[in-house]
Amino acid sequence: MHSDSLRLAQATTAQDIGQDRRKALITCWIDVSNVGGAAGFPFPPIDERDVAPALETILESLAPPNQPPLDGPRR
Repeated sequence: MHSDSLRLAQATTAQDIGQDRRKALITCWIDVSNVGGAAGFPFPPIDERDVAPALETILESLAPPNQPPLDGPRR
C-alpha cells in the first residue's frame, strides 16, 4: 500500500470525531454547498452557523446500530 493511499475511518460515537475533524467536515460541507454541490443544505450561501448544528445532530445520533458517517482520508 502506498503512503498516499486512501484510508477510511468509521465513527461510532461523537467522541470519535475530534475538533479538527469536526472543523474539516464543516468546512467541506460549506465549500461543497456554496459551489452548488449537494451536501444537504438547500439554500446557499451557507456558513458555519448553518452547518455546525447539523453536524452536532448527526454526531449525537451516533450509537450502534445506527449507520455512522464515513470519515474522509487519513494520512
